[in-house]
Amino acid sequence: MGDYVKKRIITCDIDGVLTDYPACWLKFLQDECGTLYSSTDEAKENEPKYSYYKDLYRESDYKATLPIIEHNKLALNKLSEKFDIVFATSRPINDEKYPSLKANTYNWLKNTGIEFKDLVFKDENAKYLENLDVVFHIDDELKYANAAAIQIKNNKTNNYGECGAYLINSFDSLDPNLLNNGVMVVKSVQEIHEFPFFSVCIPATNRGDTIYRALQSVAKQYYRNFELILVDCESNDNTVSEIERFFFFFYFKNHPFNYTFEKKNYVPVGTEDWNDPIKLAKGKYIAMLEGDDAWCPNHLSNAYSSLSKYSNIGLYGSSNLSSKRNFQGLLNNEKAKDFCYIMQFGPVPPSESIFIRCNNTNEKEFLYNSDDYKYSPEIALYVDIVLNGYDVFYSQEQDVYREPSSNPDKLQTWYYFVDRFVLINKYKSFYSDNIVFKSKVYNGTVVCKSAIYTKSFKKSSGLIRNLKNKKEKVKTTFFF
Repeated sequence: MGDYVKKRIITCDIDGVLTDYPACWLKFLQDECGTLYSSTDEAKENEPKYSYYKDLYRESDYKATLPIIEHNKLALNKLSEKFDIVFATSRPINDEKYPSLKANTYNWLKNTGIEFKDLVFKDENAKYLENLDVVFHIDDELKYANAAAIQIKNNKTNNYGECGAYLINSFDSLDPNLLNNGVMVVKSVQEIHEFPFFSVCIPATNRGDTIYRALQSVAKQYYRNFELILVDCESNDNTVSEIERFFFFFYFKNHPFNYTFEKKNYVPVGTEDWNDPIKLAKGKYIAMLEGDDAWCPNHLSNAYSSLSKYSNIGLYGSSNLSSKRNFQGLLNNEKAKDFCYIMQFGPVPPSESIFIRCNNTNEKEFLYNSDDYKYSPEIALYVDIVLNGYDVFYSQEQDVYREPSSNPDKLQTWYYFVDRFVLINKYKSFYSDNIVFKSKVYNGTVVCKSAIYTKSFKKSSGLIRNLKNKKEKVKTTFFF
């Protein structure tokens, strides 16, 4: 093993990562004893000759028939361009009781076209890593991933994205309390190439009363393939001290993740600071979280389930704890364009939205237009995304706690509705006359209904007076 010292190495389990284990073993057991067990635990508990059949399985060539998980194989071969791969298996390949097991496993790996350097026995304490300069380990069993992360940390090797071990796990509800430091949960080897999948972006300015709660909700996410980007712009309260306190909090110490915290030396006007964290992000998707909101632990895992299933989603919207979205499911691009432009059922607030970071065609970042839209720059962002060809997915999962608005202008005036009409006018050249007309009717009706419901006719008149375009004033007055 001395040949591998000082090389960049990754170690990888076999059964469960490259193969559909234990399905193969349970099929072998069924063939031999006639009983189909649903899990290895059930088989251990109920099959009286379990050890006998297990030995028979190891001594046979049955493992050579294990089908390869093709997408993991391709992803590993891609990783082999950067790293030497050493397979680490819990198969008793060094046990004299099974003299041909190591050779059979080695030859099987070669015959499947896997690019690798060596094969070693994987013990539960990860002692096999002591003499290897390993960057990270890949496994499908929690105990082995935890042990590997601890050993790699002790070795003080140069971790890949601060991660010592990747745990392949398809269960969205895996409790992060079970994970040791440095373990990242992913659903496939391909995700390791996509680290991080999410960039959680928080504009934190003057959120001293709520930022700690927001950060706690990020730390408690079941899905762990994310980074956090925090930006503070000249807060005049205790925001910075609360952020610093959080990163000394025991929960973060026990469940760390990559984060960036930057301070800007300007005072934002309105939503001016929303783009600052996005410009620092590396993730495939931007998960916005306003500093006064919070997520349920399964927010990112639910989002990942949809985003990984539908490859062309550019915008994902969840529901909040107070109400569900009126629409759910996938909107293909043609429907999504009209849906976002009309602003049907209301735009998705930032904390409930996740959107693709860059346009895949030209790598242009999607950003909030805070210059033209004071109160609702997200509406223009969503229209920009769908005009670039992406689909939209709306979820009924109630994953977000939203703090009631503390913006006095938004509560006491209706100026934020101005953004709807400005946007309708700005993008009308991209849509048919019928869709433009429908959008104006729909949004004019929204304002009318709100005026009647709240008896705020003066405020609705104020909206008309503050519209920038004289023609829009006339049209909107008509709808009223």
